[in-house]
Amino acid sequence: MFLNTAQPAYAYLDPGTGSIIIQSIIGGIAAAATFGALYWAKVKAFFNRIFHKEPTDSNSDTK
Repeated sequence: MFLNTAQPAYAYLDPGTGSIIIQSIIGGIAAAATFGALYWAKVKAFFNRIFHKEPTDSNSDTK
């Protein structure tokens, strides 16, 4: 019923607009990767502090 009433948009996207869209997508992916890497390092450090066993020092034997 509404398929017959569609009007043309008369819109134009120049190549610069497409370039900006692609650049923003790539920038968003790079920002997400950086954000993820920073927080992944914090998560790893947290679990290393919790589960890290202290190495036994063989020179500190008490007699």
